[in-house]
Amino acid sequence: MESTHKFDKKNIEAVAALTSMQEGMLFHYLKDPGNESYLEQLRLELVGKVDVDLLRRAWDAVVQRHGILRTCFRWENVSQPVQVVMKTYPVQLRELDRQADERFLEEDREEGVDLAVAPFRVTLCRKMADRCTMILTFHHILLDGWSTGVILRDFFTAYNRLAEGRPTGPGKSPQY
Repeated sequence: MESTHKFDKKNIEAVAALTSMQEGMLFHYLKDPGNESYLEQLRLELVGKVDVDLLRRAWDAVVQRHGILRTCFRWENVSQPVQVVMKTYPVQLRELDRQADERFLEEDREEGVDLAVAPFRVTLCRKMADRCTMILTFHHILLDGWSTGVILRDFFTAYNRLAEGRPTGPGKSPQY
């Protein structure tokens, strides 16, 4: 699987080696790109009025706080694969006017993620004015179960603080 995405070098915050666990996951990703073994998909039902602008701003704050959500991976033309943390990286958020039924979830999984460009995305599916589904799709190379909980806690805290007209909270989290 070839990566053709170029980075703006001025936007690179850090470059680091992969952990041995990440190396294993990258190996499987490259060996069988269609394999969904390490693709994670989390579906959250949101009840009540959801302000999409606040939702996007809350995710932007969480992405800015957690470098792992601004991370892409490089494996070509380098002696060892690396993870590249960008200084800024817009959240990959898409809003769809459709149900998040099993068919959609399967289509989302089949789309997969591109570790070289955007290994994390958020999809908001509107069911009705006061109900929607937020789907987080990401590669396990980024997050495990524990860290997913931290990310979600930070997202809901940021969203609630923005809804109250307050700042989103603390700055960047400690580096991984």
